[in-house]
Amino acid sequence: MTATPNRFRTRRAVGVGVLLLVAVLAATLYACNGLSRNEEPAARKWAYLPVEEVPVQGASFHPQFLTSDGQTMVAVGNTRDEVANGMNLDAWYSTDGLHWQTGDLAEHSRSPGRWAEVSGLNRWGGGFFAVGVISNTEGITRMLGAVAWRSTDGKSWQSVDVPPHDSSLFTLPDLYSDGVNVYSHMGGDTMWRLAPDGSEWQEFPLDGADDCSYRDGAGPDGPGLVVYGHCSDGSMDQNGKPSTRPGILTIGKRGEVEEVSSRISPQLLFMTLGVARNGETLVAAAPAKGGDREPSPGSAPSDAIETVVSRSTDGGGNWSPGVSLPVERPVRSGSSTINRIVHTDGSFLALGKVHILSKVHPAIWESADGVEWSYRRLPAFAEEGLLSSAATVNGRTAVLAVHGTRGATAKGLFVDFTVPADASAPATSPSAETAPSTDPASLLGTWEGTVRNADSSLERNVSLTITPRPGRGPVTLDSLTGEITVGSLATCTAQLGKPTQPRDRGVTFAVPSPSFWPKTAVFERPYCPTVFEVRLNGDDRMLWSGDRGFEGTLTRSEPGTEDGPEPLGGYASR
Repeated sequence: MTATPNRFRTRRAVGVGVLLLVAVLAATLYACNGLSRNEEPAARKWAYLPVEEVPVQGASFHPQFLTSDGQTMVAVGNTRDEVANGMNLDAWYSTDGLHWQTGDLAEHSRSPGRWAEVSGLNRWGGGFFAVGVISNTEGITRMLGAVAWRSTDGKSWQSVDVPPHDSSLFTLPDLYSDGVNVYSHMGGDTMWRLAPDGSEWQEFPLDGADDCSYRDGAGPDGPGLVVYGHCSDGSMDQNGKPSTRPGILTIGKRGEVEEVSSRISPQLLFMTLGVARNGETLVAAAPAKGGDREPSPGSAPSDAIETVVSRSTDGGGNWSPGVSLPVERPVRSGSSTINRIVHTDGSFLALGKVHILSKVHPAIWESADGVEWSYRRLPAFAEEGLLSSAATVNGRTAVLAVHGTRGATAKGLFVDFTVPADASAPATSPSAETAPSTDPASLLGTWEGTVRNADSSLERNVSLTITPRPGRGPVTLDSLTGEITVGSLATCTAQLGKPTQPRDRGVTFAVPSPSFWPKTAVFERPYCPTVFEVRLNGDDRMLWSGDRGFEGTLTRSEPGTEDGPEPLGGYASR
């Protein structure tokens, strides 16, 4: 009878030990998970390529604007021609971000006694679009009016009519894009919108926020139009100058303007430095007093003015509190500055600079979600050099490094890929012998499989359906279309963009506007490629190579088969 309590005490002791062990393991896992969440994401490496070393066929490389549709990267820029007393305006295009060829924009931008200067470049539903002004080259130089050009491929350009404007001829036209249409604005209460077919400009009156001026747009990677700059509240500062505040404005389909920057806390100051977006997600940067970083020794927290970044996941309706971007020591508090934010290659890039020991260094902050940021300080390339824009083509990203603001001088490119030592200018066009010979009809069907990143630590299931466009007759590369689905829960679906077949490569598809499913508590990191390349390896196997280093093999699904690979709800750790 006395054994029962002893057995009970023994079992209870064992049970308490098991509970303690489980608690210790849970605490350890929680701590490890907390550490992993607090660690900065790994920053990609960047190599600097001086502009003189960029392989280019044709005119010398002097870009000021850079953009891409995922398949072709386009650059446009001016350089002063002292002999002719004017500007040399050129455009270049590339399918790999390294080798460039010159387009024919110069032929459409110059005439006897006149020259043109570009002031904006963007992509849209019809390809690429640029705006600028035309001036005389004889006597006293003066602007004669606005000018615009469009191109489907960055190679062949044509002049287009420009809209009326309600401002001074001395104002450079602004250019914005929502991915489908382009918009031009030269002040006043009216924008002008051009449809993708380029047929005519339509008046696009603005309704609201009359006290705001626009500096730039957030990019075409989302619905509607988002612009930023500054707004005036009608008062004067202590120096007797008009007081301004940062302005972030959404513009609806009928021109309704709503200022959304006032919802960001802490209160932003002066002017919005940059805004980028991915769908409904907006990421904005602006100065603010009392950033979350520790102030420099001797300065009070309330006196510190920091560049802060805030995120909205509902198109500007609600914003997270502004937080300071990570920097290294001994960067002085308040000395980091953002010039621009872009969304490219599935990431937000904040392009800016930091001061270290009285020297200015360019810097790039990168984030997949606009919340957790990595930091990379780059080598100084010019006194007060700036990072002005970035674009991605076929998984390769290039960042334009310039000196100066208006009339900026191109200094080089920072690229996230290896530059061969023997890189040379591209041939004018691929020869018939070297062009890939994949039959477009052999790509039709549904392909499924798993793709993994370079170290096989992350994987996703992919379902790729390629179909011919209706009413196109025989199947050609230009007639291919389709859609892609990645994963199941934290995933994306997207329509495929127009495919290309670069020299000595497989068929490359762009993914212009992926639609992400809502994130869940477990699966927080969706993945959708912005561009990928496929090659056939036999009749029923397709080799996949996507951006962000994902590769794998897809197999053709039999017609009528409902079962495919078991979907993964999120990233799988291996």
